[in-house]
Amino acid sequence: MTFTWKDAAQVAKQLQIKYQIPIFAMTYKGTCSCCATPSELNDEAYLTNDIKDKSWDEIDSYIIFKCPQLWR
Repeated sequence: MTFTWKDAAQVAKQLQIKYQIPIFAMTYKGTCSCCATPSELNDEAYLTNDIKDKSWDEIDSYIIFKCPQLWR
């Protein structure tokens, strides 16, 4: 059996819901970690839609995988 990125994203979403993690992202979208804001993630990364409009200081926890080659 091959485990795909889609499978990984489904597992991430299940864990996010179970543990109520505001952001669970595989990578940043169009930027790097030093410059990113919460709005620069894929839509699936947010537990609720309002999270993307918050600043990092307003978000109590998040998981973002470290893989700088994925955002390019």
